[in-house]
Amino acid sequence: SIVWPEGSTDIDLWIYGPGEKRPIGYSNKSGANWSLLRDDLGTALDSMPANFETSYSRAVEPGHYVINVVCYTCPTVPVKVVFELRLVSGGNNHSIVTATVVLAQNHQEITVVALDLKKDGTVVRGSQNNVFFPMFRAWQ
Repeated sequence: SIVWPEGSTDIDLWIYGPGEKRPIGYSNKSGANWSLLRDDLGTALDSMPANFETSYSRAVEPGHYVINVVCYTCPTVPVKVVFELRLVSGGNNHSIVTATVVLAQNHQEITVVALDLKKDGTVVRGSQNNVFFPMFRAWQ
């Protein structure tokens, strides 16, 4: 999930993981494992001031994951985005990765985290990084 300050800013969450033919985001809301619950457009078509997007997976598939955020429409920059990857399964509910990133310009895309997960949802030691992997423009 991602959270960013109230207002008209539109930030998008993109996830690419094992079994997905293309990344999951606003233009491809569901795949083999992942689904985007709602595309938050900032204040457009929204009665709530809070800005957040959440994706979920129906299973923990072992393999490589990349999670990006995109400043789709940022009338004011910089924008601070708070990210959290949580495991909620079989009575477990714990944070796997948390991060805060800053989008410095409109239409900027950054990789928040790339990592390898084991079947039990633990991170493969030494796999976590933030090497940029383009999703938004590369898959449109």
